Amino acid sequence: MSCMACCAPKEDTESISVLSQSQESYRCPTAARTTTTTDVFETTNPAKPFASPQSKGLKQVGNPCTSRAPLEGDFVISTGGKRTGHDVKGTAKAWISMPWQVAKVVQVDADGDFRLLNEQGVESGFMFRREFAFLAELGVQASPIKDQATKSLSRDSSAVRDRTFEVKLICKDGAKLGLALDSSDVNAFEVLAVDGGMALAYNQQAAQVVKLCFGDFIVGVNGQKGDKAAMLKELEKPTVVLSVAPRVKFTAVIIKEAGEEPGVSCAYEAVSSTLLVQQVHGNTVSSGYVYKYNKSAAAGNTIEQGDRITEVNGIRTRPKEMLEEMTKSGKLELVIGRPKV
Repeated sequence: MSCMACCAPKEDTESISVLSQSQESYRCPTAARTTTTTDVFETTNPAKPFASPQSKGLKQVGNPCTSRAPLEGDFVISTGGKRTGHDVKGTAKAWISMPWQVAKVVQVDADGDFRLLNEQGVESGFMFRREFAFLAELGVQASPIKDQATKSLSRDSSAVRDRTFEVKLICKDGAKLGLALDSSDVNAFEVLAVDGGMALAYNQQAAQVVKLCFGDFIVGVNGQKGDKAAMLKELEKPTVVLSVAPRVKFTAVIIKEAGEEPGVSCAYEAVSSTLLVQQVHGNTVSSGYVYKYNKSAAAGNTIEQGDRITEVNGIRTRPKEMLEEMTKSGKLELVIGRPKV
């Protein structure tokens, strides 16, 4: 586990250690694997290049990807020229899509942003959907949102994702559960991926509003809540009832002075996509910029123990880089996520 609290990280060392090294992220029981648990987006079949609709003369830029909830299987194209980004394993600039190329949506998170498969067969980390548009005409395309009734089930409709819901998964004949979870917090396990098994089967038939999604939180398992060991034990049973809380978020804008410390203890693990807030330190403005921010923040928008820092100045899903960004002076924009309960 890597952790930080209030000082800049040093090369090849941990900045601040506030958690024991014995804690690990949890991946639900699965059949034998050929990849490591750090590959949280593993799939049964490796990514393969796909036939671009552009090659069939069907390439037409349609509505922006903010116009509706993206769906797995959609084809999109960059609206700002060449796009580069991290690949699914976190390698910088390993994912590339040229202006004339299309990409296929392979995973959508709770905010509607997505991971993409490019024409070379490389899967990306999560990309901002505001930077892409749907293709207007496709040989094969996921069904568009046709009416207001269907639109109400989209990930963009916060009105319908405002409470905890339950998901029942039954693993029969050796089937795996198919969830990758960050279990570093004792109260809420963060969903990192749905990577097959009964979770994927559930998602394929569930309404969009109650699908298991990247960024959701498991806040109870078979009635067990707030007890990490008990929740993990329940996840090993053949029948699992999950209490799932959607992620809600807000943005904290902070002006960091030179030499000012964050004043929080945060932690991340090898599989993590966010920073877990373990503690907010002190009780004076000299305790750090998080405490100073909290003193003037609106009710409900303070940074608290158990929150997840999901983004720092546009950096997301790369906790180490997010941590380093928090030590820099100047304007900081922290996107904070927590379970909607």
